[in-house]
Amino acid sequence: MSDTPRSCPTCGTSVPPGAPRCPGCGRVFGEENRCPHCHAIAAVIERRGTTVCAACGKPRVGTVTLGGDRPSVVAVTKGAAGKRAGTDAMLSRARGRTQRGFGVLSLATGIVTAALLAMIVPGAAGVALAVIAGLFGVGVGALTIRAGARNMERARGLDARAERAAVEELARARGGALTAAEVAGALTMKEADADALLTSLVGDGSRVDVEVSDEGVVSYVFHDLRPRPAQVRVESAEDEALEAAPAPARARRAKRADSEDT
Repeated sequence: MSDTPRSCPTCGTSVPPGAPRCPGCGRVFGEENRCPHCHAIAAVIERRGTTVCAACGKPRVGTVTLGGDRPSVVAVTKGAAGKRAGTDAMLSRARGRTQRGFGVLSLATGIVTAALLAMIVPGAAGVALAVIAGLFGVGVGALTIRAGARNMERARGLDARAERAAVEELARARGGALTAAEVAGALTMKEADADALLTSLVGDGSRVDVEVSDEGVVSYVFHDLRPRPAQVRVESAEDEALEAAPAPARARRAKRADSEDT
């Protein structure tokens, strides 16, 4: 590929000649990967039997596909934290639904029992028993429904935690940079919801930041998940001469350096 750079302009990783994408951060190269809709040079994602642009989500084809059975596939796996949060969310949701159902049943039972007591037991005693039964049923029902609502709220929080964990796993697999379309395709959600999820992770920008390419593609960058370029130590001619010197000479040089430091 003639327009493949020697090093990635995004992360600085060396790029093999003709490579369609950066081996470090996954940035795509080549005019054949330019989207006719948003004009971004981006990969495509397999979604429901077709391929769509990873940047804008509109149908198109490209040489680099994320998802599916091609060599460039990056699988999304749930980490331990995401699996635990998902399981806890499922259990909390089940408890919440059970408590909410029992609470509604308690309310209805209390009201019906109160009505029956008022009709069966004559006089003030019937009224008193009806009030007691009604208050008991309504009280138990209200408390149970409230507990169910708390469990449902906890389940929503755990769902959000599981989604954030899945996004981080995806970002780690994709070299630390994601678009909303990539998250939507991998996690099977609406692109607007994926964008809102990514935006919630930005915070103060110290860990997750937003970058806009020259083509207008919005990417969410996870700084601590980006690959770091290899550090190359450049030896001077003096260092090379010292390495080639006999051991006594190296020892005298080291001793002299220690005395200069002190």
